Amino acid sequence: MKLYQPSNGSEGCWFISDWCEKCSRDIWDPQTEKLTEQCDILDRTFFFALDEEKYPTEWRYCPLTNQPICMKFTTEKEPEYKPNPNQTSF
Repeated sequence: MKLYQPSNGSEGCWFISDWCEKCSRDIWDPQTEKLTEQCDILDRTFFFALDEEKYPTEWRYCPLTNQPICMKFTTEKEPEYKPNPNQTSF
């Protein structure tokens, strides 16, 4: 597995706009102008170097296309209702 780290600010902005800004792991509330949920992957890319243990392994090169991807990317939101496993159904 080859980890991905942008080589400069422009490349980083491109990656963030293509992946992070479209991912449902960061949820922006326009009323409060704050994140209600936040993915820590982007933060860890700024704080840790590529060779450090805490650098996110989610950012890597796709073995098929050799393009950078985020393995945690999703456009699906977590369900608001989580069924109670102890609830009896009829």
